[in-house]
Amino acid sequence: MKKATPREFKKTAVFTAKALIALTTVTVFGYVVFDFYRVSLFYFWGNVLLVLLYAFLFLAFAPVYNCFKIGVLNLKELIFSYLLTAFVANLAAYCILCLLARQMLDFWPIVLLCAAQVFLTSGLYWMGDDIYFRLYPVRNAVFVCGRSMGDAALIRKFNRSKKRQLVSLVLSESEGYEALKEKLESYPCVMLGNIDYGLRLKLMDYCFEVDKRLYLMPVLQDIMVHLAHDIFIGDSAVLLLKNRGLTTEQRLMKRAVDLLVAILGLVLLSPIFLAVAAAVKLEDGGPVFYRQERLTLNGRAFTIVKFRSMSEDAERMGGARLAQKNDDRVTKVGRVIRALRIDELPQLFNVLRGEMSVVGPRPERPEIFEKTAEEFPQFRYRLKVKAGLTGYAQIYGKYSTSFEDKAKMDLIYIEHCSLLLDVKLMLSTLKVLFVKESAEGVNR
Repeated sequence: MKKATPREFKKTAVFTAKALIALTTVTVFGYVVFDFYRVSLFYFWGNVLLVLLYAFLFLAFAPVYNCFKIGVLNLKELIFSYLLTAFVANLAAYCILCLLARQMLDFWPIVLLCAAQVFLTSGLYWMGDDIYFRLYPVRNAVFVCGRSMGDAALIRKFNRSKKRQLVSLVLSESEGYEALKEKLESYPCVMLGNIDYGLRLKLMDYCFEVDKRLYLMPVLQDIMVHLAHDIFIGDSAVLLLKNRGLTTEQRLMKRAVDLLVAILGLVLLSPIFLAVAAAVKLEDGGPVFYRQERLTLNGRAFTIVKFRSMSEDAERMGGARLAQKNDDRVTKVGRVIRALRIDELPQLFNVLRGEMSVVGPRPERPEIFEKTAEEFPQFRYRLKVKAGLTGYAQIYGKYSTSFEDKAKMDLIYIEHCSLLLDVKLMLSTLKVLFVKESAEGVNR
């Protein structure tokens, strides 16, 4: 009889932890809801159906906030992701209960429910995380780097997750294929940076042949090929890159969602608008809003509207430049609203006017865009869709993320664009509001 491998034990342990987390979450929901709200609208099977509906909501939101990424996210981020998932699912369930009861129910049991769920599942997360890394030891990795400065940054990012892999050796592409292959033999994991394309193909073949785990720093063309459609012409396999942007149906549906979100957002967030406007005005007496020219679909220029977060003369000296970490141009109120991304909310007016979409690439200033496009021509690809309030680059990147990496994220979005993806990204934006480093400026 074949013995189970550590990898199989790892999968079983992680699945068990996930199942226990989901079961605990749903059980606590059932207890709190039926004990505090004393729902008597249904018979037994109606109550069972309500609990199953909640389980569906929780499992639907779980991949949005990655609360089941045991072994991928660190423990602190896992628990925070779970809190967001549980809160959103509980809020949706609360709205359903209010509709069924035809009245506004007390909200404090939902707060108690979230607290109880986090308290009871934290131990399960710790257990799953601990077992995962006991069965899944750190991989010693070798990084083959090129001449790109981005390689050094990528090495630092890999080494931040020391539990998963550790870059023990850094080699240069200048050593040549034979010398590199010899040095790679004793390492189970290989990382290839921005190296010569021919050398990369040889090293990829070698890693595939000897079953080594391989990480690649992709160029934009890699992403294009990755998103291609597999078709057959006769008995020949062919990759099809449509490069068509959004279809007419997608554009119409996207516009309808934009209008709905913009109108609801402006109505529901109006108290925040008034409070922020008063705070900005009272601090230095300057204008509340900041207007600036940006680019959107097909390079069309428009005037973006934001709450002013910098001093009035921020660009009087030195012209247009990116925000820096600990930028002294940012006001006291500005630091708060930038950290919470509240300064971006007036862009809902741009969405309402059709100049922006809720989801899309971050709009750039013409002068910065042209300068970047000269150095990195593929940066122009992001103008295939409207600029957006939120998107891949805004969620998974930072203000300090390189323009090349932003273009890669935006291309992934453009090729995968769908209503379901837009909803997922809008929900994921909630998590970004609480991640401080995502709002940091360029650290130079």
